[in-house]
Amino acid sequence: MKMNPLAYGIGWDEVVADPSLSLKQRAFITDAARALDKAKMMRFDEKSGNFYCTELGRIASHFYIQYSSVETYNEMLKRHMSDSEVIDMVAHSSEFENIVIREEEQMELEALARECPLEVKGGPSSKHGKISILIQLYISRGSIETFSLVSDAAYISASLARIMRALFEICLRRGWSEMSSFMLEYCKAVDRQIWPHQHPLRQFDKDISLEILRKLEDRGADLDRLYDMEEKDIGALIRYAPGGKIVKQYLGYFPMVQLSATVSPITRTVLKVDLLIAPDFIWKDRFHGAAQRWWIFVEAARGEPQKLSFTVPIFEPHPPQYYIRAVSDSWLQAESFYTISLHNLALPEAHSSHTELLDLKPLPVTSLGNRTYESLYSFSHFNPIQTQAFHVLYHTDNNVLLGAPTGSGKTISAELAMFRLFNTQPDMKVIYIAPLKALVRERMNDWKRRLVTQLGKEMVEMTGDYTPDLMALLSADIIISTPEKWDGISRNWHTRSYVKKVGLMILDEIHLLGADRGPILEVIVSRMRYISSQTERPVRFVGLSTALANAGDLADWLGVAEMGLYNFKPSVRPVPLEVHIQGYPGKFYCPRMNSMNKPAYAAICTHSPTKPVLIFVSSRRQTRLTALDLIQYATSDEHPRKFVNMSEEALQMILSQISDQNLRHTLQFGIGLHHAGLNDKDRSIVEELFGNNKIQVLVSTSTLAWGVNLPAHLVIIKGTEYYDGKMKRYVDFPITDILQMMGRAGRPQFDQHGKAVILVHEPKKSFYKKFLYEPFPVESSLREQLHDHFNAEIVSGTMCHKEDAIHYLTWTYFYRRLVFLHILSASSEYDELPVRHNEENYNAALAEKVRYVIDKNRLDDPHVKANLLFQAHFSQLDMPISDYVTDLKSVLDQSIRIIQAMIDICANSGWLSSTITCMHLLQMVMQGLWFDKDSALKMLPCMSEDLISTLGRRGISKVLQLLDLPRATLQNLLGSFPVSSLYQDLRRFPRIQMKLRIQNKDDGSRSSLNVRLENVDTKRKTSRAFTPRFPKVKDEAWWLVLGNTVTSELYALKRVSFSDHLVTHMDLPLTSMTSQGSKLILVSDCYLGYELECPLEDLIKNQQPRSNY
Repeated sequence: MKMNPLAYGIGWDEVVADPSLSLKQRAFITDAARALDKAKMMRFDEKSGNFYCTELGRIASHFYIQYSSVETYNEMLKRHMSDSEVIDMVAHSSEFENIVIREEEQMELEALARECPLEVKGGPSSKHGKISILIQLYISRGSIETFSLVSDAAYISASLARIMRALFEICLRRGWSEMSSFMLEYCKAVDRQIWPHQHPLRQFDKDISLEILRKLEDRGADLDRLYDMEEKDIGALIRYAPGGKIVKQYLGYFPMVQLSATVSPITRTVLKVDLLIAPDFIWKDRFHGAAQRWWIFVEAARGEPQKLSFTVPIFEPHPPQYYIRAVSDSWLQAESFYTISLHNLALPEAHSSHTELLDLKPLPVTSLGNRTYESLYSFSHFNPIQTQAFHVLYHTDNNVLLGAPTGSGKTISAELAMFRLFNTQPDMKVIYIAPLKALVRERMNDWKRRLVTQLGKEMVEMTGDYTPDLMALLSADIIISTPEKWDGISRNWHTRSYVKKVGLMILDEIHLLGADRGPILEVIVSRMRYISSQTERPVRFVGLSTALANAGDLADWLGVAEMGLYNFKPSVRPVPLEVHIQGYPGKFYCPRMNSMNKPAYAAICTHSPTKPVLIFVSSRRQTRLTALDLIQYATSDEHPRKFVNMSEEALQMILSQISDQNLRHTLQFGIGLHHAGLNDKDRSIVEELFGNNKIQVLVSTSTLAWGVNLPAHLVIIKGTEYYDGKMKRYVDFPITDILQMMGRAGRPQFDQHGKAVILVHEPKKSFYKKFLYEPFPVESSLREQLHDHFNAEIVSGTMCHKEDAIHYLTWTYFYRRLVFLHILSASSEYDELPVRHNEENYNAALAEKVRYVIDKNRLDDPHVKANLLFQAHFSQLDMPISDYVTDLKSVLDQSIRIIQAMIDICANSGWLSSTITCMHLLQMVMQGLWFDKDSALKMLPCMSEDLISTLGRRGISKVLQLLDLPRATLQNLLGSFPVSSLYQDLRRFPRIQMKLRIQNKDDGSRSSLNVRLENVDTKRKTSRAFTPRFPKVKDEAWWLVLGNTVTSELYALKRVSFSDHLVTHMDLPLTSMTSQGSKLILVSDCYLGYELECPLEDLIKNQQPRSNY
């Protein structure tokens, strides 16, 4: 350009004014960047001069698509297009701009146009019309005579496949489902040179004669029809008997897959789908090669089913269903469908109950009132979360569930409960359960330095690496164990006294209950609760977790009362966290990881140029590759030693002690490596260097997030997948691991805020944006391994009979999440429920709509039908025929006495939680609603979903709460909704007051509890129950339940009914009723959520009357 400026349109006056031509170069670059920005191929920030790549730009670069073609596609590509419009758009591509119209070709082009299956826009006399004809001719495998047309056709066909693939990728990135499928069909049409509308068996045209294929097309014999036909029928159809065998044979080779899926809501906005893809064809290398690619991208190994897990968003209002479609990447019409019904999908609660962080003055450590305890801490005050939970942890024996983000100081909170045990029961033991060996090691190192050395406590470790002897266990004050080790030890608890001496059980990371090792964690907690009930020695449980969506369910299982439940929001952190999520494209893992190294370096320079940085990667190899690239980028900035914060002499002395060659190299540049392949000495040196800020950057595998408490100012998560050796592919880290890694950002003693940068695969970016800020739900995963744990209990002698198994199961979290519906519908009373001819078809249709899965192999079973009728009743589904309406009335009528019998059996066994669950089941039958899914407000006829949401935001979810509100307050809540209509509905429900008094007997025998129940709504003169969905008239009745909600024991049960008021009494048990959790509960037998609770411990201590509404 300098040598010959005139050739580039630069005048001599410009050269004189700017001899270096730098301004002209800048203008050229700016014009090009603006043009690319306009075409959406990149984003150009004119202020900073920065360029940012876009998906469209990446696609154009990958498929070598010209800029002007992308402009054409931006203009012409629409969400819905016809076949001829797509071909015309492709014909307008700049790649074909050299194609010209020749006069000698016109006659042949006009003849060829008549053979084209699609309309030729512009006609054969136009340039784009000619290209369209040649494209269609290529797919049709047509013959051309004119040499120039043969040459042009070859030129067009060379670019056609990549242009089609580029258009498919563009539609895919825009989220156009229908157009993506359409373009994929045309990609395959170009590859195979077969039109999408032609018979799919034409893809075997080297083996099946054209005559047979034409006959199949003429007779409209699609694949589904051929699959259902026998060989002889196919032969008769095409009027060629031997052809039937050939067609049937190649149908077997045609790639098809069977899909089956299970769905589970993670939150109200995220749905997890486990998809099983099983090949349903005969593999032949000649046709299928080594692997077959399908969309969603699955590398289908020969003949082996592939399991795929992914998440999809769900929106309000819910669509009736989602469709999963598997489409072959290379075979036309090879696709399978699976329908996921979202009807009656049970979602987590809309408004998770969170504990508000109170604005309390931080407590000083002197609040411990013990100089020795105070000396354990280097800080002067507890943080806000520790301050709020201090009283319950340190001054009571209440069970506690503490849900808070990583880095909130939950371990110190657990130590407060340990100090309580040391003060009150010094002969009892603490058992600390950590789900990972790395966590056990971290606790051992920390507590050995503090609790053992300074408090003089004995401590033992129980992991796969260490098994202490009997004397060490007997003398230990603190036992730190993995779930597996404690499971093995505690099975024979009858003969092991130290198991019965446990007074405090600390469960770290209890939200991992739903993970792979969750069943063992669930079993040991359930066993310890069972042991406590048998030995009558209370075991205190302290559960530590991240913020939970269903903390109440977990608390109920752990025996945690309202006073001990702390479930703070994910945003509540001692050091606020700033999160940046960046998406990166690329189908293949290693190149994608490589593309993240420069952004990782940029993040360090931007967010933490001088403060500690922790980078998490998925493998040892990635720690090395990431560190080497960071060194390269720092060197190119002419600051290769920018991450070193010590003298050269000190560095050389440390390097001489390092045995790992890669670590020795990276440490020279201030970057440490941390992974399981390092020996203990190298690992401890790196941890010490990073902890003391001698090196600024530490690149680590994900295990460091759990094992070593090394917080940093900036955390970079480089990729959210790891290679699973069992599945032989890359899978996502559990979301709990990502949260744990993020939790390492922010150092309470140094930082005002922490920063986390998460580099993810582009398609997952929106998922992480949505999910990282929502609380985490925990579900039981015991069902799949229940038989293994049953076997262990039988061998150890804990379980000798079916009743023992049932008793054992009642202590598990799995049991708390299990509905008694299956027990009810399996009753012998339903043996004679009629299943008429062809009703299994109606049952199959109902099975697709109901909430819980039934055995689809027994659709003609009366008990399965009973189950379906119950679920349809609770979901308010329409019955398929009038016979089912009659059958439902019969089923509901008989269910009353069955459920009452179930309640009596549970009560006789002393199972409080089971008894209450059965009562809830009866309420469901009466109201035709789900107890755990539907709002109790739906009992009111005037109630709508919008009104339920409005009231829910104000914390109102039960009819009892509405009954207590003054009319003016209610009107303010409802806004424009007519309050009179709601008041009219509320008049149908009773407003009960309960008064209690203790009466001591003169003869010294056990005391009794006098109970007065009164309906305080004087305008309501009837005891007739309001049950519009139950087929019979019913009077209200109530249960008085005396029990302990902490130990889940039931002491007494009484069924009562009354119109205005009732006075009755219940004998108190001889055991102490002053213990925490003792309550009298009034439960309705017909109204959802109608329960009144009255704690008894203070009442008995003070002997004062108590009332409750």
